[in-house]
Amino acid sequence: MKKGLVIGLLALSTLMIHAQETPFEGTMVLKVLNSYSKAYVGMNPQYYSGSDTVIVRFKGDAVHEHFKVSGIHKVYYNDMLYYYSENTKKGFMLPIRSANVERIKEVYETNEERSFLGKPCTTQKTLILLNNNTIEIDCWLTEDTYRFSKPALQVLYTDLCSRMSMDFGDKICMKMSLSNYNTGNLDTFTKMAKNMSNKEQRKVLWGSEDKELTEISMSQIFEVMSITPQAIDDSQFTPPADINIEEVPLGLDATPAFDREQMKAVLLANPSYRKKVEKGKIDIEAKIDELEARVKATLPKVMLDEESILKSAAMLGEDKAEAMKRTLEEAKAFGSTPEEVAYNMQYFIQEKTLLMQNKTYLNEHHQISQESVQPIAYDLDDEWDF
Repeated sequence: MKKGLVIGLLALSTLMIHAQETPFEGTMVLKVLNSYSKAYVGMNPQYYSGSDTVIVRFKGDAVHEHFKVSGIHKVYYNDMLYYYSENTKKGFMLPIRSANVERIKEVYETNEERSFLGKPCTTQKTLILLNNNTIEIDCWLTEDTYRFSKPALQVLYTDLCSRMSMDFGDKICMKMSLSNYNTGNLDTFTKMAKNMSNKEQRKVLWGSEDKELTEISMSQIFEVMSITPQAIDDSQFTPPADINIEEVPLGLDATPAFDREQMKAVLLANPSYRKKVEKGKIDIEAKIDELEARVKATLPKVMLDEESILKSAAMLGEDKAEAMKRTLEEAKAFGSTPEEVAYNMQYFIQEKTLLMQNKTYLNEHHQISQESVQPIAYDLDDEWDF
């Protein structure tokens, strides 16, 4: 009798331990607001200012982010990211990877207490000072009583924090305000590039003919509306059959990301070059093929080749060389490798293409506003009106 009781207690204990260790399965609903300055959108035309509701489904490490207004989906499953648009029925897939900012961020615990959705929260401030950017993050954190998977929360916060890998340990971020200002070295290189281009080229590259520098900034904010434990079917982590998912080749031997459309636009923005194309003296598609092949042959060899990069920058002037040196030092602080740089280039080009096509769809269906806004970091203590 005692033996049976002991076995029963051990079995119950094992079940309880297993239940405690089972990561969260269910849904989190957030509302988000992204705002971009005119100059930021000029350089990154795939973005637009506006609010959205995000339905996030979790099942252990698996995550499905559904942006309801834009129709964008990001699915993290089995170490892969599936990134697609329900509007254009197009997307891409590549391994999960994010930048590491742990070594360059400063975190300040304020010990100030708040309450959010009935949960006690403490406030935390994060400051990231880079040669090209200044990033400020304010957030309300609460204890993770739901047992979320840490990798699952990390990919979510990375997407909601400008691709910065954010780790709040055993806490859940219930409310966050992020502001990002492009400064320093970026201003130096942007000013140089603007002086080397004509009006039409500036329109293509920066969305404006203006030679003067204007504020390049953005803000991202979010707050959690609800967290609901519930069963999530595995089918939620597989893109629908009608979505065309392209597998992105990676590695230094793969074709580096190359924005053909932007390169074509820059070349045609030169009036004399455009006339030759119009008269049939230059085959623009063949020229783009040639440039893409050259990038494929040379870029992997020089990627983060510090000596070659600094020599090239020195030819443009001492201040440019110094700015490039600081940029390379910053890359080292991130722990960047040629492989990581190649990955980020591929990610950015694929994302830009996807979001541009999706933005065109939303514009054609009058689902977004193109009103220019001035990004503002919202005060966490204020009630947000979006």
